[in-house]
Amino acid sequence: METETSVDGRSTGNAVLRGSPHASWAEGQAEGQVVTVDDPDLTLKLLHGNHYDHFVPTAESLERDGRTLRVFRWSHETYIAE
Repeated sequence: METETSVDGRSTGNAVLRGSPHASWAEGQAEGQVVTVDDPDLTLKLLHGNHYDHFVPTAESLERDGRTLRVFRWSHETYIAE
């Protein structure tokens, strides 16, 4: 199941995005972009320009600033139909 989600780029997020071929998701973030997601068990579908980037949840997590963040890996992109 996928959910279309807006990214909240605050540093107090609960997840991290990794592996996107698009540099803007990882700007200034060596370990990935920290985001807030509503349901960390669903695939994320994030609008990025003229397409959606899809990120799948992994079993991996990391610690940052005393918080545990769920790791999401980029899987593919789909383009918006006109």
